[in-house]
Amino acid sequence: MWESIVPNEKHDWINQRDDAFDTFISLGDKKDKDSLTIFDDYSLGLGTNRDAWCYNFSKKNLVNNMARMIEFYNKQVDSYKERKEWDKEITVDVFVDNDPTKISWSSSLKSFFERLIKSTFSDTTIRTAMYRPFCKNHVYYDKHWVHRLGQMPRIFPEPGMENVIIGLCGKGGIKDFSPLIHNVPVDLNLQDAGTQCFPLYTYEPVNATGLWQDRKNGRGGQYVKKENISDTMLQKFQEN
Repeated sequence: MWESIVPNEKHDWINQRDDAFDTFISLGDKKDKDSLTIFDDYSLGLGTNRDAWCYNFSKKNLVNNMARMIEFYNKQVDSYKERKEWDKEITVDVFVDNDPTKISWSSSLKSFFERLIKSTFSDTTIRTAMYRPFCKNHVYYDKHWVHRLGQMPRIFPEPGMENVIIGLCGKGGIKDFSPLIHNVPVDLNLQDAGTQCFPLYTYEPVNATGLWQDRKNGRGGQYVKKENISDTMLQKFQEN
């Protein structure tokens, strides 16, 4: 015997959701800044677009790899600048060397390249990140070489600064719901594609806010630590 299936208001045909879902408070919503959310801000994980270069379990190997790639990149910038002096029509995509043993390009890196912006290697840029669940790795934490840093510089601006984040699989992921808590930056593909990170705090540079940070984090007044859960949201939790 056939049974008619009627879609609900959300156009669900099967596994129709509970209407109570619409009464829940969103973790975060960047499209609607006026909506009530648990966290004021959130971020995608680190998307390097060149993991083989920017990550390594060996800090020594990471230093060697990044220093070698940066040196090659800077030589390419010099050559491109010279070429542009007599060949105005040459484009970045046509000019660059795509040898994967020398460099890995991305749209953001080509943008720096087109503007003739060179890069300087610094071992102080090397940080610890959560690459996969329960698997930490060394990462070259630099906007020139990490294709998308997201809001991570506001969440973990410097090593040793206090913070924790809830990491969740992004929309469209195929893995089961599995939130994990981390105290270091995390990779975009930590659990599944598009890992979203909800931090307890965010940090703002003093020169951007004109304020002085809590000295307990030992950073000499460079950042202001801000609670990422609003007082309004905290009050709702307390009332419940």
